[in-house]
Amino acid sequence: MRVLIIEDEEGIREVVGRYLAAEGHEVLEAADGLSGLSAFSESRPDFVILDLMLPGMDGYELCAAIRRIRPDVPLIMLTARDHESDKVAGLRVGADDYVTKPFSPRELMARVAAVARRSTSAGAPESLPDGLLVDTGAKRAFHFGQELNLTRSELLLAAALARRPMRTFSRFELLEQIRGDEADVTERAVDVHVANLRRKLDDAAAASGRKTINPVETVWGLGYRWRKEVTGIVRG
Repeated sequence: MRVLIIEDEEGIREVVGRYLAAEGHEVLEAADGLSGLSAFSESRPDFVILDLMLPGMDGYELCAAIRRIRPDVPLIMLTARDHESDKVAGLRVGADDYVTKPFSPRELMARVAAVARRSTSAGAPESLPDGLLVDTGAKRAFHFGQELNLTRSELLLAAALARRPMRTFSRFELLEQIRGDEADVTERAVDVHVANLRRKLDDAAAASGRKTINPVETVWGLGYRWRKEVTGIVRG
């Protein structure tokens, strides 16, 4: 994993970073809240280890900001405070676990592994592309790691388009993909479903911190197609 350590004590950053690197993780560091938030936005880490008492922006504020950007990223909070109220406050703003200083680096590595396992099993599939993943069997879709809340029609449209990148589908062809038992669905409804799908894809890309073109391209007078520049994987 790419792990971001946000901690103002250099000695702790050094020790934790050394243990993480020994387990094969890529380590990123920040020494205060504001630079930590910037590093998080720019580097898109897979895991965050966050100190509570930070200059510039404290751990509670930073954890809440991180959760607004990426609700699903695993995060462990470090602190010298061991009062129950402090732990509850940390968990309420979005920490997955809470480790009190002083701590054993080996225990922290075990906590990192446990939180990462829980995050993988409870959230997205283990392997997510840098783009769209549609799982038609599970009726779930993810874009840049963000789960999409798609309707049945939107899910089927995304799957049809992503399976055949750069292949232009007419409205009638897409209508056949989504009609099912709804015999009264019209070709014009396809435009509505596509518009909603595009909006949700844009929202997911923005939530992930990515600046990217929308993958669903309008081919004027003909229909729609999936841009080859954006990965699209369909399972099921």
